[in-house]
Amino acid sequence: MEIPVIGQRRPLNFGESLRTNAKEPALNPPSDAANLDFLRAVAVMLVFFVHLYDISGGHSGKWGIAWNLGRLGILLFFVHTALVLMWSLERSGLEGWRLPIAFYIRRIFRLYPLSIVCVLLGCRFDLSWKDSNIWPNLTLTQNLFSPGRYEVPPLFTPLWTLPLEVQMYVILPLLFVMCRSRPPKLLLAGWSLAVVGALIQPKLGDRFEIMKYLPCFLGGVIAWRRMRNGETRQLAGWLWPIAIAIVSILSMATNKTFDPLHIAVFGLCLGFCLPYFKEIPWPRIRAASKIVARYSYSIYLSHFLIQVFIFNDAVHHPMFKNIRQLPLL
Repeated sequence: MEIPVIGQRRPLNFGESLRTNAKEPALNPPSDAANLDFLRAVAVMLVFFVHLYDISGGHSGKWGIAWNLGRLGILLFFVHTALVLMWSLERSGLEGWRLPIAFYIRRIFRLYPLSIVCVLLGCRFDLSWKDSNIWPNLTLTQNLFSPGRYEVPPLFTPLWTLPLEVQMYVILPLLFVMCRSRPPKLLLAGWSLAVVGALIQPKLGDRFEIMKYLPCFLGGVIAWRRMRNGETRQLAGWLWPIAIAIVSILSMATNKTFDPLHIAVFGLCLGFCLPYFKEIPWPRIRAASKIVARYSYSIYLSHFLIQVFIFNDAVHHPMFKNIRQLPLL
């Protein structure tokens, strides 16, 4: 074993930097997560009902109310995901290289099996699907290999968000190590830099679209860091749904020019207010939210296909309905 000379400094590698806070005890997330379940349930239900509206004959043009509600569900997902995964890293109690490796393995087995099944089904049954796009969709790298427009099976339109989540997963362990013992001001400074990146992202193209949503993800990281400081729940739980509705206005009252800024501010505001609320008090809503949240990923990937099959139009195809917003299936 190498014994360092007193007074001599040598550079630390990444594994050693992960062990810097090894003596710090791991904290556990709150045992009651009804508010987080409710947040995730609201997110997936917004996406569900907006797609149902489109398929059943609605007109949700881009920047319309329905379109904004669907995009709001995605942003809620991003904030919730970042917060929950930071607590997952906290709960693991791992240090060194074991921390990111275990995290990545869990994420791979969480995301890819079901998404691969969806891509293969889309390849088999979607008449407008191109076989050349299989690999980017199997690996969830559509935005990296299909710049200009995400190429996903029309039957599985929700797949477009997963590449963004995968790219965010890459940096979450690093954010965890950097932010768990440092002042929250450092994280706010990082959020400010991320906003600058989000504003210039349109000039860089779709390969860098993660930059547009990075400030929103950081809202969940900010919520985790503030909850880590101690108990901050001072407001009644019944106010939590109202707070979500108020903050959501920030993401909906936007246009193409200021869209990145609205996304960033939405993530920051939601991340800041989340730790202040006690858990929602209604038993039935808590139970329903827990069930929906538990199966939200399956609902998210499968609901569009199921809706298309249920609302069929025999004039165009015995199993499909013509969807105005998408190519003819």
